[in-house]
Amino acid sequence: MSSDIERLTMRKLAWRIGGFCGLLYFFNWLDRNNVGFAALQMNKELSFSPAVYGVGAAMFFLGFAIFEVPSNMILHRVGARAWVARIMITWGLICAACAAIQNIPSFYGLRFVLGVAEAGFTPGLVLYFSFWFPRRYRARAFALLFTTPLLAPVIGGPISGWLMTAMHGVGGLSGWRWMFLLEGLPTIILGFVCLFYLKPSPREAPWLTDAEKDWLIGALQAEETAAPAKRHASAGKFLTDGRLWALVAVYFFWSMSGYGILFWLPQIISAASGLNPFQVGLINAVPFIFAILGLVTIGRRSDRTGRRKAPIVIFAIGSGAALMATALAHSPMLGLVLISVAAFCIWGQQAVFWTLPSSYLTGASAAAGIALVNMGAAVGGFVSPAAIGFLRQAGGSYAMGLACLGVTSLMVAVIVSMMRIDEVRPD
Repeated sequence: MSSDIERLTMRKLAWRIGGFCGLLYFFNWLDRNNVGFAALQMNKELSFSPAVYGVGAAMFFLGFAIFEVPSNMILHRVGARAWVARIMITWGLICAACAAIQNIPSFYGLRFVLGVAEAGFTPGLVLYFSFWFPRRYRARAFALLFTTPLLAPVIGGPISGWLMTAMHGVGGLSGWRWMFLLEGLPTIILGFVCLFYLKPSPREAPWLTDAEKDWLIGALQAEETAAPAKRHASAGKFLTDGRLWALVAVYFFWSMSGYGILFWLPQIISAASGLNPFQVGLINAVPFIFAILGLVTIGRRSDRTGRRKAPIVIFAIGSGAALMATALAHSPMLGLVLISVAAFCIWGQQAVFWTLPSSYLTGASAAAGIALVNMGAAVGGFVSPAAIGFLRQAGGSYAMGLACLGVTSLMVAVIVSMMRIDEVRPD
């Protein structure tokens, strides 16, 4: 009977919590990364150089990094429902406002405030999942969560390209301006839905039976008793924790390779093929289909074996090798295959990685620590697009930038291989 309750409860959590939060995350990535498609028209219309575009794409992460920890500390105090709703409503409004970009200052300014608005979203969801999913299920839960934003380039990429092509000139507006306007609206609507849908704890979930609530709360409490996550004397004490800073470094280098691909792949495809935005969107989707496969298969495998360290190291080496090989590829088809392999390996690491801070910290330390780890990604997301833009402008090709992304993936393998990571009991 316990097994039946466990199975039914986890299925409900996957759909009710994982599915809805995944939908939020889909629009999060669509709105933060659609600038990569806008660049296909915007850069020419506004005379933006590769360096200008790279810095503008990266400005999002500057605002994101500055406000990441404060935002997640507020979420810990006021609750996920109100704060995630606030985040989504404001970022949807700012995304729509990006249709008004006229020059470099407005481009940089709007990207910066978009990052400020979104700060705290990812670590907030990671923290929220720790309130609902037992540790032995978290790699799969995070795989589900991080799979849905990868649908943004798979589904949203072609949609973005189609909007830019079909709406171009309607009402006297360029297609890229219409794209920003129309893709910001669903986020605003979902922000208001959060106010009614998200519940603070399993005890208040109307879609769980009493027996399911008792099992879930008991499972979470039993795990905490058996292997309590670390509690620091104060939220600030985690700043002296070397293991946490190692996780920050890992996510910094991971995000360098991940965001480098996200923001520049549409332009790399366009330069190699000369296709229109809709066609670029279709081809751009291919590597992210492999990224989804990596997330699902590696996350499930990690939960079944209980191993966390080895999958990250192995696939970080794989992504580094694939990106370096892409820099040397002379065939567009071979380049697409290698980028797809790299995407499989890069995002395959993500579900496993996020099991580490969420099992290591709790309470105020978790809110601040998880936000600090994600801030490492924000800094990497700032450095990577800007660096590739300058390298592209200086060297005339993307080869050097792709090689640098390969090095950052290898750095993930080096750091994680030196860390002491506690494995978990497999299913």
